[in-house]
Amino acid sequence: MRKKYFGMIMGIATACLCMAGCGDRKEPDITEDEVFVISDEDKLAASILGEDSAATNMTKSKKAVKEASDTDSSGTEPEGEGNEPKPSELGAFYDAFKNGEVEHNGSYFVRVGDKVYYRVFNEESIERPTIGGYIAEKDEAVQSKIMSYDLKSGETEFVTTTYGKGEMFIDAEGFVFSEPLKPGSVLSTVDGPDKRPYLEGSPVAVSQDGLGIVTRDYIENGEATISVIHAYYNGEEIATIEDGEGYYTTILGYAGNNLFVMKSCHGDKKYFISSYNEHGSCTDYGKLKLAAGNFLYDPVPEFEQLVCSDREAYIMFGYYEGSGHYYSGYELYKVDIGVRSSLLFLEVGDASGAYTDYAPKIYLDGKDKPVKTHHLKGEIGFAGSGDLVYYSKPDSPTVIMKSFVAKTPVNGDEIQSVDDWVAFGDDAFILLNDATRDKSGDIGWRSAYSITETNFIHIPFGKDDLNENGEAMEEDKLETLSFGE
Repeated sequence: MRKKYFGMIMGIATACLCMAGCGDRKEPDITEDEVFVISDEDKLAASILGEDSAATNMTKSKKAVKEASDTDSSGTEPEGEGNEPKPSELGAFYDAFKNGEVEHNGSYFVRVGDKVYYRVFNEESIERPTIGGYIAEKDEAVQSKIMSYDLKSGETEFVTTTYGKGEMFIDAEGFVFSEPLKPGSVLSTVDGPDKRPYLEGSPVAVSQDGLGIVTRDYIENGEATISVIHAYYNGEEIATIEDGEGYYTTILGYAGNNLFVMKSCHGDKKYFISSYNEHGSCTDYGKLKLAAGNFLYDPVPEFEQLVCSDREAYIMFGYYEGSGHYYSGYELYKVDIGVRSSLLFLEVGDASGAYTDYAPKIYLDGKDKPVKTHHLKGEIGFAGSGDLVYYSKPDSPTVIMKSFVAKTPVNGDEIQSVDDWVAFGDDAFILLNDATRDKSGDIGWRSAYSITETNFIHIPFGKDDLNENGEAMEEDKLETLSFGE
């Protein structure tokens, strides 16, 4: 992997030195050490798929993406550079990103065009019990399968296998997961087995065009373990952020192709916002005002949401207090993307207002101005006694299936938990767990449960899929995982 270190932020172990913004620069240290390793496990996956040339295809794909970026501002290649690469050479999902057809990236269900991709866990990889009965995977290399659901035809299809774990990220080239037991990412292509190592660290976010991806890993520094963030674009590492004792960097996500981060020094209560563009150039926007700093427990800002227009980005932070993590208030900020020192504090609110349980969500109106709401358009959720609802407008729920989840018994011995839910148009996808109480996994006052069954569920709720009461008639279980005692 070629590396360009345009920005290096260092934390000091002996004292908390919190640099404002982007920190020092280093000239690029470029090395040619891009290697794809095909393990014995990958060969097994390849034999299942009938593919044995995936590493060659992968290297070719990276080269083609790089060539595609070396064009002038008109989108044409310089004279003498040859013909433009074919779409198939740019990566399996390059066109989908170009056309804005990738949705819910970094989750358990990701839409790419007319297909929804999901990874079906191997039962052997699931931890039991877990706090709240939610999915947690073991740090073991266990093979699982990636499936797709076609929104037009309604057909499911086996895509490939992977030894990766965690939520699914998709970039222009394929599926990206965390690698068990190793500080690296796994790339699973549509037409071949895993490529390892792909990137340093576990994936956290992907840029709007699918060519940028940011990862995080952890390294030992004496007796301390520190975080290192790696930002990549077009197969090159363009920026590295290394934390230190008392100093931490939060990844806020991408606004277009600009990676936003918050650099924090909790001891000094200083929090700086900055971003890196696709060339690794850093913009320092300024320091948070911290108007909520007079709360009882003096909480730290926790990132909630990043929303952007072409020129501006809005950042919502929430404040939570005590060991119970109780909501206290929020702050909203704005920056002009790429404009130094443009951080602007907009407003603060506490838990006594309209938002009493959690920070508001925001969306941009027709004039690109932020609007606060409890639920965004297109969300699904629960209401009443387990009814499944869809928000066709902000804060305007419509019941699409009554009593979708059972009401939790008073004694709490049996529960249902949701690890992911999303609606793509008129199709809802839900990752639902059934679990029973297991006190052996309790942590303090937090209750543990052992998952007994996990279902990957699809519910269509278009006009032709509703009954006379306007409710969905079908609940399609795409996959079911059952766990013994």
